[in-house]
Amino acid sequence: MSNDGEPTETPIYCSRPLENVMPLDRETIESFRRLPEQLRQLARRIPADRRTRAPAAGGFSLVEHVCHLRDFEAEGVQLRIGRCVKEREPDLADFPGDVVAAERNYVAQDFDEALQSFEGSRERTLSLLAGLSDEQLERAARFGGEGRLTLRRLIAMFAEHDQSHRHELDQLAAELAPGVAWSIQGPVDTDKARP
Repeated sequence: MSNDGEPTETPIYCSRPLENVMPLDRETIESFRRLPEQLRQLARRIPADRRTRAPAAGGFSLVEHVCHLRDFEAEGVQLRIGRCVKEREPDLADFPGDVVAAERNYVAQDFDEALQSFEGSRERTLSLLAGLSDEQLERAARFGGEGRLTLRRLIAMFAEHDQSHRHELDQLAAELAPGVAWSIQGPVDTDKARP
């Protein structure tokens, strides 16, 4: 912080390792870290020809989920964190996922390329999170219907966003690969999973 109360220039990406003590709880960080591998595991259970199939009730197909997560990571997560760190109480724009999915034709994109890109982007996010101080986490922003919130709360909302996709992906997997006793949210007790 400068003498006039304005934030000083802070690099967006920090190389401080995640193993150092961080002001964010480990459960949130580990949840962020696990999602790319959980998506890989899910992809192994869903045949390639079904990855573009949307659920009967509507929503994203597997490839659309991965493309959305990839783009949201860069344009929703990293951009917003960077703005909170660099700007004084920025107004953060919404990320219109359905509109972006249609405009970018997610369903026609390559699943493996999208997942690889998401993995790299998530690693950059984890590095970014590792570099945040308590002071930075308490910086405020304005965000749509949420109003004024801290960067710490915004990061919690990103974790909630991941969790909502895990839930949707579990439902998609149940529809596209029935009989597979597996959940993206964690281990499944196969005795309870059998009909």
